[in-house]
Amino acid sequence: MSYAERRSIFGLLFTLGFVIGFYQFMVTQGLEQFSLQDWGIWYLIFFGSLVIGRIVFTVVHVVIEAILIAIKTKDEAKINAEIQDDERTKLIDLKSTYHIGTFLMLGFVGGVVILAFGGSIQSFFLAMYLGIALAGISYDGLAIYYHRMRGV
Repeated sequence: MSYAERRSIFGLLFTLGFVIGFYQFMVTQGLEQFSLQDWGIWYLIFFGSLVIGRIVFTVVHVVIEAILIAIKTKDEAKINAEIQDDERTKLIDLKSTYHIGTFLMLGFVGGVVILAFGGSIQSFFLAMYLGIALAGISYDGLAIYYHRMRGV
């Protein structure tokens, strides 16, 4: 399994854990009673902590991978060659990123449809949250799929 595959697998696990954990935290705070201002604050917290968490996760993952490769090979050139992205990995990241906008738009349009048929504002924001979650999960899931497919 390549470094890029392991990065995508751990990224998928992080995203799943974060989305589920954040949703559980919102539920414990009284999700049904949120006002529009509360939703705005929660979305800012969600996006900020997701981005910061993903950056920290990536840095920690790269350091751990470098340490493990160094223990196995004791060759600095091998460490740099293993962790550096090649053209195939960049193409896979580009193809995986393509679908993020699709899921974000589906979440937004789904929320608007819910509002159009008399749904609550909470349902609208939950549909958007689902779209954001699916966008993040699809990015890492498609990256894993494309790495496994070997024929990008």
